[in-house]
Amino acid sequence: MSPRFKALSAPIIAALIGFSAATPASAGTLSQSCLAVDRVAKPQVTVYFAVDSVAISAQDRALLTKAAYDGQSQGRVCVIGQADKQGNTAHNMALAARRANAVADILRSNGLNSGLLEAGARGEAFNDSVLEILGSQKQDRRVDVYFITNAER
Repeated sequence: MSPRFKALSAPIIAALIGFSAATPASAGTLSQSCLAVDRVAKPQVTVYFAVDSVAISAQDRALLTKAAYDGQSQGRVCVIGQADKQGNTAHNMALAARRANAVADILRSNGLNSGLLEAGARGEAFNDSVLEILGSQKQDRRVDVYFITNAER
């Protein structure tokens, strides 16, 4: 394989398997407990994003600062990025991973132990078809932060 092909294909391959190769602390493949957490719990924090953006508002940064403190006493913190269905699947997976990384970076910078944190992406959200019909996909452009206590693992 040529070096140029490798350089061009690496971001696409990374997006397809659910993590961004751009940073060492990138969002990776989620464990089964994080993938299933939304079936048994509500997120402690949800951060919403503009279309094709990873920018986090000051208000959401404040919520994440509190979540970092609260998460210290938890068994695990799951950070799950999602995107709406606009754009292609590979782009959406990479975007969801970048969103998860942005949230995880704020949690870490506010004292959350990296050993407690698991960040990953689902890519395109599994939204309600009614919302899709109405054109309201903002709910899909988000990162959910869940606390998993030791009992829930």
